[in-house]
Amino acid sequence: MAFEFITNGDEYINYDSPNYMTNYPNVDSSTAGHWFAFNEFKVRYNGGQLLGHGGWYVKLDPSVKPIFLGEWSDGSAKVEFREKRIDDGGDPIAQWEGVITNLSDNSTKIENYESSKEMRSIIGNLTTGTNYEDRNRCPAVNLWVGRSWIEDEQETLYFYAENSSMVDAVAEYYDLPQPYDTALKQRLDDNPESMRFKSYDIYDRGEGNFAALVVAGIVFKNNNPTMLKIFELKRWND
Repeated sequence: MAFEFITNGDEYINYDSPNYMTNYPNVDSSTAGHWFAFNEFKVRYNGGQLLGHGGWYVKLDPSVKPIFLGEWSDGSAKVEFREKRIDDGGDPIAQWEGVITNLSDNSTKIENYESSKEMRSIIGNLTTGTNYEDRNRCPAVNLWVGRSWIEDEQETLYFYAENSSMVDAVAEYYDLPQPYDTALKQRLDDNPESMRFKSYDIYDRGEGNFAALVVAGIVFKNNNPTMLKIFELKRWND
């Protein structure tokens, strides 16, 4: 999906473009120096409306570092994710932060990310962190993945969306619209691998039995739930 609001957005080549890197050398040579999507993501809310989209982009020149960015679908903002290691105060698992730029005045703010205690245990056999027991957690959720926050503005709690029954229960609990339309809801149930963040040994069944981690999140402002969203991720070789 092409960028509409990011400067030089046509230099970011997505999977559906005839000039995508897997088609080289049979493409327009002028695009060889452009950015190519390695992963793509979409964020859905309110019955399947598109909240934002973007991806992790690479260049054919391996000496150039990848870039991870996205834009809000209403044109209000863009986000670029940058690395934040533990030595810089970052999380042991979620080692990134989002730099959000308001496209009307170029002001910026930071969205911080944190993994939950349970995810740290699953991924890194760590015992640190919290599972947000002090928050308003929907009892239908089995695995809280982490949280993000923008200081003095909002907090988002992320969870493992195992199936549509769980997501519907979350929507009902917080009195929020379901984040998907009928097609995406069916996809979550029938083919979660097609929209997973990653696959992990969530159920401790060993290699070859990893579960597809589909991520959804509840946004809170002043401790009040305001939005339920779900993420679609796609890889270049899916």
